[in-house]
Amino acid sequence: MELLDGKDLFEYISSKGVLEEEEAGCIVRDILVGLLNMKQIGIAHRDIKPANIFMTNESKYGTSVKLGDFGMSTLVGLDGLVRGRCGSPGYVAPEILMAKAGQGYGNQVDVFSAGVTLYLMLCGYEPFYGENEKELIQANKHAEVDFPRSEWGRISPEARDLVGQMLKADPSERITAKDALEHDWISRDISAQNGHSDGMFLWDDSYLSSIGSSQNNF
Repeated sequence: MELLDGKDLFEYISSKGVLEEEEAGCIVRDILVGLLNMKQIGIAHRDIKPANIFMTNESKYGTSVKLGDFGMSTLVGLDGLVRGRCGSPGYVAPEILMAKAGQGYGNQVDVFSAGVTLYLMLCGYEPFYGENEKELIQANKHAEVDFPRSEWGRISPEARDLVGQMLKADPSERITAKDALEHDWISRDISAQNGHSDGMFLWDDSYLSSIGSSQNNF
């Protein structure tokens, strides 16, 4: 298992505050490359959030991140779906929250969670709020996203557009990781890098044999 001396993204945002668009774009690009590579090898993470994203400084392009904590991840079935209610309230895709027993959903759940993370990086708070966990889950389920001018007025229309597309409640309307990487906001200002799979993740050799062994049901 690789060990990193850096902070996780939650700690980084807490200490630094809102991120500039260029840095947030670099970070979400790394996340999206990781999601695309996971899709190609048939894995859904199901718990993308800042605390599970770890900072490094090894990239010649500046801030770089790696995805970690695969305890809720699982292999995608032959039908292209995974099952089970899990994740972190506030970051969970609505289709997970609305899934009935035995009902499946696809890798698009991770794009939604990455969208919540991008929203947080750009404005400093999460898009869904509740006085308690029950209210938070309800807000998360309905996925009604606001972009208050007080915070989002300084943010480019291209960035808001990508966040909105990543946070579509309907997974069939939600942008894919591949298309998000080709979005104007990502491709305009960030130098293209070749995607790399193993380097994007923090897991050990026993991971594939234990995948999906942990779930956070709520």
